[in-house]
Amino acid sequence: MIPPLKLDHLYRMTDEFGLFQFAAHTTPDKNFGYTLDDNVRALIVCSWLLKGEDTKELRSHIGIYFNFIKKCIQKNGTFINYIGFDKLPTKQNGDENLEDCARTNFVGTGGNNE
Repeated sequence: MIPPLKLDHLYRMTDEFGLFQFAAHTTPDKNFGYTLDDNVRALIVCSWLLKGEDTKELRSHIGIYFNFIKKCIQKNGTFINYIGFDKLPTKQNGDENLEDCARTNFVGTGGNNE
């Protein structure tokens, strides 16, 4: 028998802005801020879980992750991946190859029509 899924850690890692990128054990590490790819993954998981059990908490978190994704869309249609705890894009966006972020976003926003 499979035990019931517990989402405590996911909820603890999420604030009103989005899912934090890293944790120190069970505490979000705010020094690293947030990433688009992690929030897309959280949106996918919560959306799948909503099919089985529609709860107010799941719907709330779906809204948080979806709003985070919208904040990452640039005027030219591209995306940023890294946002600091101060809610501003970080220098990493210009320093790193964001191809993985683009693939994650493609799947999370409809590239996979399942």
